[in-house]
Amino acid sequence: MIRNELVSVDPQSAERIHPNDAQRTIRALEVWYGTKKTLTEWHATTVVSPYSYLYFILNRSRENLYERINNRVDAMIAEGWIEEVKNLLKKYTGHEKAFESLGYRTIIKHLHGEISYDDMLHTIKRDTRHFARRQLIWFRKVEEAIWYDCEENNDDLIEKLTYAQCNERGGLR
Repeated sequence: MIRNELVSVDPQSAERIHPNDAQRTIRALEVWYGTKKTLTEWHATTVVSPYSYLYFILNRSRENLYERINNRVDAMIAEGWIEEVKNLLKKYTGHEKAFESLGYRTIIKHLHGEISYDDMLHTIKRDTRHFARRQLIWFRKVEEAIWYDCEENNDDLIEKLTYAQCNERGGLR
């Protein structure tokens, strides 16, 4: 039903969006009804930001990043992530959109006895590493980004970088 509606108002988007992708179909219709522009027209509209901003990407070696991810997942589990999911499942079905966040469905599989604790931990860490890798690939496309390699924690890093870049660019407007 909504698929047919998209075909009638935005055939280009209907061609690009898979028929089973309800989320993107709904988004394309939201854009149409909210702006009276097709999704393609809407994406082609360039809006110049009235704000001056700096886009920093704090980069780490893959080894360091993966170690930090693994440690963070271990810490989240130790701090009660599994209990959090158990409590959420008392209120929700587990099929809501929020449960698509990294790790939740995997923990649910473990709670239902479908996978072991070790497999759950391995899967969450692996999926998080893959997600981080996809983020880095996406960030490489951001031309105005300022990359900074950081291997250690540095509390005043942002202040230092912002100050240095503002001076180099003549300040923020």
